[in-house]
Amino acid sequence: MDIQIDFALQPNPQSLRHFEINATESERYNLFSHAQTHPKATQRELAQWFNIKCKNQINQFTVSRMLYIKEVLLEILTYYLGILD
Repeated sequence: MDIQIDFALQPNPQSLRHFEINATESERYNLFSHAQTHPKATQRELAQWFNIKCKNQINQFTVSRMLYIKEVLLEILTYYLGILD
């Protein structure tokens, strides 16, 4: 089985290095779950919710980065799982 990967379609892992976020896996999961169950919530509202729920201060920009990273990782997983089918 010969698998060809088009790396032009993949995000550059080096470009994700500056996206360090001070949140635990559990806190990130809680944010992602809350964002999914409240799709009309703004990133500012998600940050306010996170600050109250997790007692960890983040802002709208951090929420934006966290959601972006989640989407990139999901795209990568979807891509690789599609190759393995």
